[in-house]
Amino acid sequence: MKKLIILGLCVASFTGCDSFIDLTPENAVTYTNAMETPEEMEAVLSNAQACFQGTFTKLKIQEKAGAYCNGAVAGFGGPASYVDAKAHLWDNEMMNTGYWGGHYATIGYANIVEYNVKSNWTEEAKNYFWGQAAFLKGMCYFDLARCWGEAPVVVNNDYEAPQVAKSSNHDLLEEATRNALRAFQYLPRYRDLKYADGTQMDNRQYGNKESAAALLAHLYAWRAAVEEGITLDKSKEYWEASEKYASMLVDANGELAGYVNLASTIENLQKNTLNSRYGEEAILELEFNTKYTQTMPGEDFYVGASAWGYPYKYGSYEGDRIDISVSCKLINDLYGENTADERKVAYFDVEHYDPEATFTWPDEPARIEVYEPFPGWVMTQVVGGLPEVAVNRAYVKKFNKEFIYTDDPNQPEKYVNMDCNKILWRYSDILLLRAEVRNFLGKTDEAIADLNRIRSRAKADAYPAANDAKGLQYAIFQERERELIYENHRFFDIMRNKGYYKTELPANFRILTEQEVKDGALYLPIDRDASEYNKLMMPNKYWYSKKF
Repeated sequence: MKKLIILGLCVASFTGCDSFIDLTPENAVTYTNAMETPEEMEAVLSNAQACFQGTFTKLKIQEKAGAYCNGAVAGFGGPASYVDAKAHLWDNEMMNTGYWGGHYATIGYANIVEYNVKSNWTEEAKNYFWGQAAFLKGMCYFDLARCWGEAPVVVNNDYEAPQVAKSSNHDLLEEATRNALRAFQYLPRYRDLKYADGTQMDNRQYGNKESAAALLAHLYAWRAAVEEGITLDKSKEYWEASEKYASMLVDANGELAGYVNLASTIENLQKNTLNSRYGEEAILELEFNTKYTQTMPGEDFYVGASAWGYPYKYGSYEGDRIDISVSCKLINDLYGENTADERKVAYFDVEHYDPEATFTWPDEPARIEVYEPFPGWVMTQVVGGLPEVAVNRAYVKKFNKEFIYTDDPNQPEKYVNMDCNKILWRYSDILLLRAEVRNFLGKTDEAIADLNRIRSRAKADAYPAANDAKGLQYAIFQERERELIYENHRFFDIMRNKGYYKTELPANFRILTEQEVKDGALYLPIDRDASEYNKLMMPNKYWYSKKF
């Protein structure tokens, strides 16, 4: 049997795994003559799922950068704050701007699962493990390609701590696509999905044919719009593939119809999908079920939770810290001041709107200044950029079901997080993605039909409406803003719509040149821990130019 090396064995927890590849040799454990039964393999897959959950729970710096807001509070060490993210100060060494260790922990466990499926197992068991491993790898490689642009492709883990150079963005996307297609091939529909012991699957974090289709729809749309160096014919091929997999999920007669549906009203959507678990729109969601864990992650997993505050947040008070804020005017600009759009009232409280409270986006890019508050204690601070609190702040209430808890009966309960699963993809997202794809394919009528299904449900004006003067592409982008606001999609939507960083992001992004974007300005710099251990890990052209 092939000797396997598990690097940085992780514990199932909400923080997941953070030590698999930069590729560190510490804590390597050799496994031989193990995982002989599907039940034993299920334990390894469970570790992979824990790492996947921990990795995709954390807000990415791009997700913070794309948050629809005009107020942000600076952080103090640790993860990059919204101020750092929006100021494009992603190479600030005082901040942890992003770490891909969890991605490679997940990939490593998935490789172990894939390469140790036994020939004498049932076809159902073999397909289950091959499909789950492929889905996890497809998700991780796609996320690496979107966030870092270039990163290693690890074919297997039967060696210890190799010094691996980065693979190209094309190769990452190829590996993501290869695995996503394998997942779609091997995995059954959710209704037919079972654990290795034959128990019916009750967890939408595990891969199934429907979530694999959603992955492929997003992957192909990304490749068509963002991948460099492809021909127009290849781009069209990718758009068509994205449309095909999206249609399987959202068409009434689609191959995968029935797994999810468009919520009938905004009230039902908010109550039974966004602030719940296993909602009718939820395709893929991270499992945070308090009946198993008695707690929730301690960090925000939706941008919307970072905007949750006084007067609605449990235990909050006027003047309490809030990481991001948005003015009533910006919400009125997005949805319309006198609108029938039900999402505005459901997601925000703007009853206190003051038309005299104006806001002008700063034209001067933010910058880092070094200062010394005490002798020998060197600190950095961001100067310029957004104010700490938006003028005439709107009260955000899209996510409003709180988890209140204390583990000490002698202490009062306190707010921990939102009491819901984290939805990565839902029905409305895929439907609007298809509208975007169809518009790029020149299928204007079909794109408008998809767009208007979302508007109709919200009781918003059908396209073309008075505020649709910028055309269909921008109307679809803005509809994704309205529908998916604070669900972590906006920055990646901007990247798919090339050039939108010039108008939809703050000043530090607007000054970027096309060449700087091509050189990797919208991707994350390599984490310093990775480059310190592995000397083959070189920054991309843009971030290299900032260091040398």
